Amino acid sequence: MDDTIELDRKKYRRTQGQWYDEHGISVPATLSRRLDQEWRRQSSAPGPQAVTHRPQTAPKKPARRQSRDSLYKPVYPFIAEIIRQTVPKKQAWINHREIVAALSRRPEARSLIAEIAGIQGKSAAWTADNIVRWFSAHYTQGQSAYQDDFERQRVDGVWAYRPRMSNA
Repeated sequence: MDDTIELDRKKYRRTQGQWYDEHGISVPATLSRRLDQEWRRQSSAPGPQAVTHRPQTAPKKPARRQSRDSLYKPVYPFIAEIIRQTVPKKQAWINHREIVAALSRRPEARSLIAEIAGIQGKSAAWTADNIVRWFSAHYTQGQSAYQDDFERQRVDGVWAYRPRMSNA
């Protein structure tokens, strides 16, 4: 059985305990919890507020959500290029906030970030910040393709990067 509710002027459908938006895309966990709360609230209220229906046709299969890795990976080369270009003398550091700002100024990165933000239902600013955080997390875990290219350290409480010094 499917349950449908409206929240913030958008319709959501619950199928087998999972929430999907009107396009059949599963929603993030935070939104899912909010929808569960609203669904329970509407279900316990007097009167028929919760809309329950059985579709006349087979339910549309929800689109598979792309992982953050697959969404964010195309932006990582822009981050690497920004680090290389911003720190050409290999003496200064570029921090997280500066990388986010530089990404937002690059038209090709900005359009990619806007596309990802649309997929995730987040703002472009939040998405750019989160992409740099994931870049950093991969670096921390030793899973970054740029592991050998950059040094990283905390500068004023924020992660910062610079091209790795060569031994030559």
